[in-house]
Amino acid sequence: MNESVSEPLDEAAVAALGRGLDHVQTHLSHVFLASERVYKLRKAVDFGFVSFATRAERNADCVREVVLNRRLAPDVYLGVAPVEGSGGAARLGALRPVRPGEILDPSREHCVVMRRLPAARDALSLLSNGRLGADALDRLAITIARFHEANRLGRPAPFEREAWLERIRGPVEANFDTLATRTEIVSGEEVERTRRTSRRAFERLGDTFDARRVAGRVVDAHGDLHLQHVFFEQDDSQPLLIDCLEFSDELRRIDAASEVAFLAMDLRYRRRRDLAESFLAAYARESDDFDLYRVVDFFTSYRAGVRATVAALAATGSEIDAAQRSRAAESARSH
Repeated sequence: MNESVSEPLDEAAVAALGRGLDHVQTHLSHVFLASERVYKLRKAVDFGFVSFATRAERNADCVREVVLNRRLAPDVYLGVAPVEGSGGAARLGALRPVRPGEILDPSREHCVVMRRLPAARDALSLLSNGRLGADALDRLAITIARFHEANRLGRPAPFEREAWLERIRGPVEANFDTLATRTEIVSGEEVERTRRTSRRAFERLGDTFDARRVAGRVVDAHGDLHLQHVFFEQDDSQPLLIDCLEFSDELRRIDAASEVAFLAMDLRYRRRRDLAESFLAAYARESDDFDLYRVVDFFTSYRAGVRATVAALAATGSEIDAAQRSRAAESARSH
């Protein structure tokens, strides 16, 4: 290819790859939807908490996405495909599997290749259509609890107390810092008021957070567990969890309560507190982690902040169209 190792594909190449396919953009990726497959091409962006600025970073993240997501959706993540040619002649090469830690050909951009899941079978669509019940959420809770058990970081987890507390505090503060720079989207006064409340809760819960670390409640999690990332291909099937937070070990290796708080927050946000409580209860039973109720409200607030931050970044970026930016701004404010 003519591009340098760090240079992203130009607009003509992106358009060529999407020719004849549905093209969806997020703040991180171009997503091309074929009838049976999905192709995810990373954008050359750097938001601080995630950087895809160089081709090496983008290619490495393709490998991580496939490897880590196979833990919870093994038949969905098929591998990667190189981009061949350039400009208007760009095309996707052959699908190939990847190994953990593999370094892809640095002379080529790569994309992740997935099996396309059925439309309207994600948990958010099912909820919107009145088809997501407590039985499905029970299956999800059991799946997550068993996944967490298999992915504990140790008992105790391998962090000193202060380092662990900082791993909890840091991302929370980072959300507030980012939101404080987006006052055209969210109220700066509300951001600071919520920050003060969060800090008081953090100070009060410090010993509890550390006790959970010692008890082995720190896991290599999914990390981005909201309703749109959960699929039930049939009403009675086991859940598939896609789009884990692959780009940051630090943000993915968390208290298990932070993981389940994300989904509970999403259900509460959509006015289904009953389903949120049912889901948490099922997870607590399966994992024997009733202590999570001491910290879940803190983590629920944090996860609402995550969604607000992601939405605010999208709303102030140029990577998506005006209608998407408007929806993102409303999501940031409402979270």
